[in-house]
Amino acid sequence: MRNLPICEICGEEVDEVRQCRICGVMFCRNCGDFERDICQDCLMAGEGGFEGYEEDEEMDEFEEAWYGDEEEEDW
Repeated sequence: MRNLPICEICGEEVDEVRQCRICGVMFCRNCGDFERDICQDCLMAGEGGFEGYEEDEEMDEFEEAWYGDEEEEDW
């Protein structure tokens, strides 16, 4: 009997897991991006950077959606 790997995010036994290149957690296909090797937690936190965005306009839209307009806020 073959022992299946366990996803550290959902806890399920799966056929394949990958290690997140950001945080190191082992995740399954349902819990992250296998092409970029980033788990869903890092993707949602924005820790995956702006990879995949080749056009500056798309990056600006992503940055604005993620960070908001920081110039207007008082720090």
